[in-house]
Amino acid sequence: MKNLFKTRFVSLIGIIVMVAVIGFSMASCGTLASIVSIGVEESPPQQAYTGDATHLRGRNDQTFPFYITGASSGGVWGTDVYSDDSTIARAAVHAGIVAVGESKTVTIRILPGRSSYQGTTRNGVTTSSYGTWQGSYSFER
Repeated sequence: MKNLFKTRFVSLIGIIVMVAVIGFSMASCGTLASIVSIGVEESPPQQAYTGDATHLRGRNDQTFPFYITGASSGGVWGTDVYSDDSTIARAAVHAGIVAVGESKTVTIRILPGRSSYQGTTRNGVTTSSYGTWQGSYSFER
């Protein structure tokens, strides 16, 4: 009787261990699935750039991407070629690259300064005219 009890007890322990292992394996799979799905999900939204391009002055003919949200405010001077102190997010709306409130990556090309910048109204944005300035940029399409 003692051996029968011992055999059944060992069998019962074996079943408990098996159930625990299967449960752990299933839990691990769930954790692994959540880790894998985290890697597949979209990355969190980037913070939109709200500045100008003065920090890139002199890097003529080089292109730079900026993640922006089209803006309805900010100073802009020029048309098609903008002074480098123009707010990129508002100039992009003027250029028809983005709409106000639309977020996307735009690419600008750094250009030398000009002797004048002509202001116009496009896409609901009025830019200003200005005289000589040290740096410029345009949008790549």
